[in-house]
Amino acid sequence: MTEPLFVPVFFPDRPKLGDFFMKKSIGTISIVIANRDSIPAVNKILSDFNEIILGRIGIPYRPERLGIIAIIIEGTADEAGSLAGKLGMLDGVKTKSMILCK
Repeated sequence: MTEPLFVPVFFPDRPKLGDFFMKKSIGTISIVIANRDSIPAVNKILSDFNEIILGRIGIPYRPERLGIIAIIIEGTADEAGSLAGKLGMLDGVKTKSMILCK
């Protein structure tokens, strides 16, 4: 009789992947706006997510005619992904998010 090739190993103290998505963490979302017509929609989405936004700074980058916004959030990975995704779907808006585990 041969031994099995795969022996399942269980780590009872190891957090599950689902815990990462449900746990509140600190993160940042960077937003670059190339189409000025999208600014009202960006502000509307940000106000819809105001409960997870801790801080916001906006800077006009005049040489390239861009708007740059950096926000600090505290929320779940799902909330951060939803916010970044809704912003990224707007015309002329790009986002990049980073979640730091607590």
